[in-house]
This record gives sequence, structure tokens and C-alpha cells, in this order.
Amino acid sequence: MAALCVSVLAGACAGLGGLTSAPESGATTSPSGPVVLAPTRVDTGAAPTAAAYVGSVDASEVAKAVERYRIQKRREPARYETGAADLNGDGRPEALVLFTGADWCLKTGCSLVVFQAQDFGFRPVSHIVSVRPPVLAAPPGGVGWRDLIVSTGGAGAPVRAVTLAFGANGYAANAIVQPPADTAIAARAEAVIRDTPSFQAALDELATRAPAIGETQPPSGLSHLDHTRKP
Repeated sequence: MAALCVSVLAGACAGLGGLTSAPESGATTSPSGPVVLAPTRVDTGAAPTAAAYVGSVDASEVAKAVERYRIQKRREPARYETGAADLNGDGRPEALVLFTGADWCLKTGCSLVVFQAQDFGFRPVSHIVSVRPPVLAAPPGGVGWRDLIVSTGGAGAPVRAVTLAFGANGYAANAIVQPPADTAIAARAEAVIRDTPSFQAALDELATRAPAIGETQPPSGLSHLDHTRKP
């Protein structure tokens, strides 16, 4: 079942074209208007698919939010992948930021931060650890925030697809302890951040020196308000 889930995630992201990593936080130049960040895409001349572009946000505002959050968490600057999707049904896409870098990653994955769109800029609503790409947004299920489907695992734990549900404190904070994703739902989910060879290469490098499972991970259920140092 785990292998099937991962296969479904890979299939949901097929056909999105090439991706590039976002610049280090704070290094983005201000665009003249909103730009697509779902996910960052190399222009191949082909028309974008609905799965590839599920939302658009202002890149400069996302970069500002990322830098504020990095300073708040006392982390080192790091590269990150970005995506956008309307997760709460208010008509404004949230920004999803998946970090790489030793200060943001464990052997089982890296930090995914969800930023909610405000009248001015973005505010963090969830910080999830042990996340590997791809990151999918499940189909809307009525009232409330859409579930996220992500990969997680490594360092002896099998890599598998899991579901992140939204609760009173935001999305579940530790992907590694979440339930397996439903393959039928994953097949209908929208790809927000795609898996990339460069991301996997970064994870492989980090795995040689990142903390092991249980060393610094926050307990399940905490949101971005947790007071842990890492990740």
C-alpha cells in the first residue's frame, strides 16, 4: 500500500514540466505584479495544466513572509520550493514553502510552512516537519481546510504518502506519524510542489548529518507556534 501511495503521488505530478528552486529567502526581486508560484516552472512553451497552476501569489510578498518567519525561528537562510493553492476556500491562494538546508531538515524530510493570504502579505499558519515532495492538495471536502498529501520517511523508516489534516492548531506538525494517504483521493489531488532531482540530492546529503528520528522532532499536533529549535 505504501509503495502504491508513493506511485500515485508521482503520477499526480506527471506532466508539470521542469521546476526550479526558489531563491534563498529575502533574495527574490520584486515583480511588477503577481506571479505564479504553483510550482515554480521553467517555460517550455507548452500551455500550463490545471494541476500545475492551482493558484498564484505575489512572489515578493511570499519572500518577505519567509524572511520574517526565518528570523522569528532563528534559522539560517535556505533555498526553498514554493507552490500556491486555495486551501481554505476563501478565494485567495495560500503559499506553501518547502525548505531545504541543514537548519530546516531531518533525516526523514524537511520543513513545510503554510502561509495564509491576508489583506497585506501572508502569515504562517502551520509548520510541518519530515516532509518530502511531492506536496498535493486534496479535493475540497466541504467546510474547512483541504487536506494535504505529502511524502515522508527515511533513516530506516519507509518512504510513504500520508495525509495531513487541518485541526484547531493548524495542520498536523509531524508528517512521519500521520496516517497513510487514501490512494483514490491522492489520484484526484492537485500537485502544488513537485518532486525534483535537486531536492532529493539535497535530502541525500542532509541525511548524512541531520538528526535521527525522535532526536529533535516536535510532538504531533503542534503548529507553527511550537517552541522547538528544529527543524
